[in-house]
Amino acid sequence: MATALGPSTTLVHYLKRNDSLPDLEVTLQDSSGTALSLTGAVVKFSMKNNVDDTIKIDKTACTLISGVTGGVKYNFTSENTNVAGTYQAEFQIEYANSDVLTVPTQGAVSVVILEDV
Repeated sequence: MATALGPSTTLVHYLKRNDSLPDLEVTLQDSSGTALSLTGAVVKFSMKNNVDDTIKIDKTACTLISGVTGGVKYNFTSENTNVAGTYQAEFQIEYANSDVLTVPTQGAVSVVILEDV
């Protein structure tokens, strides 16, 4: 199920170390809560470590679920989650006319990768 992600939404996504699921599935929204049109756009996902700012995922393409309703998901790989820790993440929309919008515009999505038991 997609989580609404607007300009200042606080979202925490949890995974275990080396897991590729659950995917991060969101509906990208504007400041009024209206889904962003992604028709003709490319959406990329980036993630960096909170402690040392190491880039873990650098503008990697997302899967477009619905261009009309702003739905996208990022499919993690075990390489993305092989180091436990807390990360900041964001989605970058590149429109066909070359405009760029980063969501959320304030703050970031938190991705928490937990150690195995």
